[in-house]
Amino acid sequence: MPVYAAAALASAWAAVSVPAEREANWRLGKADMLISGGQAEEVLRDLPAGSRTTPYHDGETVVASHGGYLIREYRAVDLADHVNDGAYPVRAGRPPAAAGEVAITAALATALRVGPGDSVRAGLPERRLAVVGIVDTPDKLSREALLVAPSQELSAGGRRGFLVQLPPAAAGWHPPLGQGRTDLGYLLRDSLGPDPSEQALVAAGIAVVVAFAGAQVVLLVAAAFAVAARRQRRELGLVAAVGATGRQLTRIVLANGLVLGLFAGALGVVLGVLTAQVGRSWLQRLVDRPLAEEGIAAWQLPGIALLAVVAGLLAALGPARAVARAPVQAALANREAAGSRGSRRLLITGLAVSAVGIILTTWAAQPEVAGVAIVAFGSGLILLGVAACGPAMVGLAGRLAGFLPTAVRLAWRHGARHQFRTGAAVAAVCAATAGSVGLMLFTAADTRTGSATQLDARTGQILIPADVARLLNADQARMLRQALPVQHLQHLTVADTEVAYANVAPQPGPPPVVSQTVVVGGEDVVRAMTGQEPGQAIRNAMDNGQAVAFYPEFISDGRLRLNGAAQPRAIPAVLAAAPAYFRDRSVLPGALISKETAALLGIRTRPGGIIIDTTRRPKPDELATARNIVLGAQAQASPTDVPANPVRLIAGQPDNAAGPRLGPIALLLALVSGCVTLIASATAVGLATSELRSDLSTLAAVGAGPRITRWITAAHAGLVVGLGVPLGALAGVAPAAGVIALRPETAWKVPWPAVGVVIVLAPSLAVIGSAALTKSRLVLVRRLT
Repeated sequence: MPVYAAAALASAWAAVSVPAEREANWRLGKADMLISGGQAEEVLRDLPAGSRTTPYHDGETVVASHGGYLIREYRAVDLADHVNDGAYPVRAGRPPAAAGEVAITAALATALRVGPGDSVRAGLPERRLAVVGIVDTPDKLSREALLVAPSQELSAGGRRGFLVQLPPAAAGWHPPLGQGRTDLGYLLRDSLGPDPSEQALVAAGIAVVVAFAGAQVVLLVAAAFAVAARRQRRELGLVAAVGATGRQLTRIVLANGLVLGLFAGALGVVLGVLTAQVGRSWLQRLVDRPLAEEGIAAWQLPGIALLAVVAGLLAALGPARAVARAPVQAALANREAAGSRGSRRLLITGLAVSAVGIILTTWAAQPEVAGVAIVAFGSGLILLGVAACGPAMVGLAGRLAGFLPTAVRLAWRHGARHQFRTGAAVAAVCAATAGSVGLMLFTAADTRTGSATQLDARTGQILIPADVARLLNADQARMLRQALPVQHLQHLTVADTEVAYANVAPQPGPPPVVSQTVVVGGEDVVRAMTGQEPGQAIRNAMDNGQAVAFYPEFISDGRLRLNGAAQPRAIPAVLAAAPAYFRDRSVLPGALISKETAALLGIRTRPGGIIIDTTRRPKPDELATARNIVLGAQAQASPTDVPANPVRLIAGQPDNAAGPRLGPIALLLALVSGCVTLIASATAVGLATSELRSDLSTLAAVGAGPRITRWITAAHAGLVVGLGVPLGALAGVAPAAGVIALRPETAWKVPWPAVGVVIVLAPSLAVIGSAALTKSRLVLVRRLT
């Protein structure tokens, strides 16, 4: 199984890993850089002689679909220009060349059910476009996008720039960023590959996974070899009785590991490569990029097969040494020699190794060190140390078994008598759980930190900017009210002034970036911003011509300052604190003044956006209907009123609403860990049951019921997973903590469903499955005397 998995993963990795040059072609075609921004044209004058350029514009637009309107990407590029070769391969038809023509990606063609010769309605404002071609965007095959000819933009906003191909003599030229060029961005071809830190992180992750998987294999196979060697005690004793040395007995047992390793390696490689070839289409959909045609290197497959041979030899090494040391008389009598007290030494060694791993991981995770390899090595030491505690934990469980029912007592004491074999199964479950929990915690770590977690509105609140609000007619506004659970719908009036930050900030550090807009209104605005009824003090203040600030950073000495078209002035103000620092500047205000105050100060006003307070968080279908109404208003607007970019309708969510990302990797890890837990427990139970047949026969002779076998197997499985899963979960937190500490932009987010599969569902299935699949019939066997 591990060789099969390694061969399949190696083949898949070879197909997914494409050369950096090809990946750059997917992003930039044959260009050496993309220059964008308002000052991009100025840079063109500084290009080396012989450079080729082609215009580039990407943005978002509105597309009419069968169910309404969608927001999709679009690009205005010249697909016929050789600078774009490789970036947009044409599947069918031809590139767009004139006004009214469009090429769409294969994903969008599937979604809209159109092809060359059909037409789509898209753009701001909406227009009908003839589909002349189907293209791919290789850097993301699932992208739903439209491509039009240059100067045929579908919306006024977006990023404008130029693709630049340098002459060979000017390779390595960079655009000058000085001379006051602040509105300039560029993407270089040689910057598209992974940086060294990312490569080191991936290498460390692969090393940890390989080490964990190898440990599981060796531990599980070692347990099986231990039982096989014990069942061959008499035969090996006869070989020793006729003059075989301990070294020869060792070689006999090691030969078993060698033969099984060779067979498993060959079979695993063949099946793994076949699986990778059959699953190429599925893999391409998973990675969302074209797969490389190159296969894996010829030396890699024998190397992967060699893993099985090494694992077999390592697994057979312990049983082989035990056979060589066993007394010949005990082997001929098929008696088991008394166990050693090595578990105590192993426990002490494991604790020491874990302590060293914790120290290394903590030290390497510090920002001034940031050693990815050391973190991986320390994490491996922690796992190794925790796994080494397994035999001692099994022995402790055997001592506590005297207080438990007969079936549990028999199973646990049998496991304690063979604590190294049972401890190997515990360690295998521990390794699987640790690897899965650690990688799941890291992949689910949220990359949002600090103020980035602040949302744009209160929970359930919906914001519509002013440039979109003015496009809604009476029918659309009525449909919007019907589509959403509206409690209050507030049309804002914006003052021609802004509120200034106070000179003295109430807290250390720079002030938060919040809206400085001033609106003209009354108590409804306070209710929309704070979610509470305004108190009597706020009502009195507004009646007396005072302003209301929604953030304390705007008030100093009981006054706030207004800047803008009107004469700058400071007026008395009170605080009605918003529940969070809302980022939205297009709708939400920072301060409020009454109509009378605006008139007294001579402040002009204009229509603003719309704040919709809902009775509850809108359901997805309700929000989709509302979005369709708003997008329709934008698409049907006149060219003079249409917004530069399509505006999305988003409902505010609580800070804790954004849970961890449960991607396919986390779910796959949970599945793999669950399978290993089931296999390890089944292996341990099967080996124990094969040795307990004589004891079960004795129980049958004294009148035990047939269900005793099921209870014993369930208890043995419970011992294995009950010790392995908690130890593994504990050991898995360490590598996740170390890697997350290396990435300051990450934060802890626990994917509880996936973790629950690993630490609750899989162990429960292991215990229940062991009992359900065990034959309850007791068989009488003859004891050897």
